[in-house]
Amino acid sequence: MRIGVVGNGSMGRRRIAHSQMHGYTDITGWDIRQDRRKEVEENFGIKTASSQKAFENSDFDAIFICVPPAEHYYYMKLAAEKGWNFMVENPVSHKVKGLDALQREVQKKKLVANISCNVRFLKATQRIKKLVQEGTIGHILSGIVDIGEYLPDWHPYEPYTDYYPSKKEMGGGLDAICDLDWLVDIFGDIKKMNAVYTKKSKLKIDTYDIIDFVLEFKSGPQLVLHTDMLQSPYGRTTKFISENGVIVWDYKQAIVKYYDRRTKKWTEFDESGVDAALGTEGEKSWAEQMYVDDSYHFFKCLKGEAKPLNTIESNSKLLKQLLEAIGYA
Repeated sequence: MRIGVVGNGSMGRRRIAHSQMHGYTDITGWDIRQDRRKEVEENFGIKTASSQKAFENSDFDAIFICVPPAEHYYYMKLAAEKGWNFMVENPVSHKVKGLDALQREVQKKKLVANISCNVRFLKATQRIKKLVQEGTIGHILSGIVDIGEYLPDWHPYEPYTDYYPSKKEMGGGLDAICDLDWLVDIFGDIKKMNAVYTKKSKLKIDTYDIIDFVLEFKSGPQLVLHTDMLQSPYGRTTKFISENGVIVWDYKQAIVKYYDRRTKKWTEFDESGVDAALGTEGEKSWAEQMYVDDSYHFFKCLKGEAKPLNTIESNSKLLKQLLEAIGYA
């Protein structure tokens, strides 16, 4: 299996590591930054392309697309033309234009086109999905999901102004789609998505640092999703509400618990199990597992053992709703 990884930043390095963990050795990296190419060569012992043209003229079975969202479409189109299977980070692109045609081309050539959906692979979100689908506390009617982190802390090793979330032209401002994705996975399609968005901080960005969504799902629940680039330290809280109780996700402790009003009892689940091969400890270890499982699902798709959970079609549908809600459409 010949694997290419375009974009050798934090996510690209993850995908390289996962490929090696899965036993793949013929890996070629490419990044416009020479320092990143040198880093992956030294840290992972892989080769990197000498130029953009050299990467594009290579022969791959599959590629990981780990560049900013505004560059996703270019590399997906290239992969489709070359007959390369690919996995692209979420969102599939920063615009929906051209995605329908790309989906048709991928289907015609029978390629695997997998969009990352790493949060779905967290043991906690899988537990919540099971509790909701089994009706453990009855039908969910409402809920609040709160996620935030101070943007300069996302990648402390580089200026935040160089990082794509700070620039609309690079596809910044769309990171909420990762959480919209796992909510849709649990509750189904969104009937109505409204948002209030603003920039309140002194951060040098042209995207929004606060977005509050009100989501009405076709299956019934009305949820609030709050996202910001301001919280320090990183914060994530989740609560789903029914007439019989609540389901609560404590992200930092990797605990999911629910209260049942009928029994007046809490039931708690420890969801911190990790793959020992990661060799890390604490919160980062169990959180990192979702990326590993995300990559492994792509490898299963390449072997014909699974199908993509998040496709160009499904992701573009959600992206369209998001773009319209925040005035990007």
